[in-house]
Amino acid sequence: MAIWILFCSFAVMSAAHISDYEDDCPSYCFGEPYQCINGHCFCASGYMPNLYQTQCVKCPGLGEPCFGLCCSQNMTLQCWQGICQSCYAPNGKWICRDPADQIILISGTQIIMASALVLGIIATFILLYKLCAATTISMVHDNTIPPPPYTPERKDENPQNATVHI
Repeated sequence: MAIWILFCSFAVMSAAHISDYEDDCPSYCFGEPYQCINGHCFCASGYMPNLYQTQCVKCPGLGEPCFGLCCSQNMTLQCWQGICQSCYAPNGKWICRDPADQIILISGTQIIMASALVLGIIATFILLYKLCAATTISMVHDNTIPPPPYTPERKDENPQNATVHI
């Protein structure tokens, strides 16, 4: 009988201890997608944090839209161009890329675009400088150009509106 009382008291204390940790969990950490461990909320198996890490959402499977990880029980999946795709081609060849390779591809494209942008800006400044320099030169008076030739004013010999004085 003493063993039975000891067993029951042990069960009650352990249940009380577990409920203390459950009370420490945030209010949103209940339901199938969530798992509360030692007062911290985690996503349950088959779920992952959403893009903003504000809630747990079901992991996308093969052919479903994704933004990061893909989940599967039997095959390796990778999120490629927003869709979960298998890492094996129909012929069994591994086709998934390492995330570092994807970063290098994106960075290479960005480097090419940045260099084109810098060259375009440099060309624009060169053309603007040449335009301003040509405008300034044409406004400056150049003393080396001789003035136009002087021609005396012509006076007609027969004035038509002449008044005769006596």
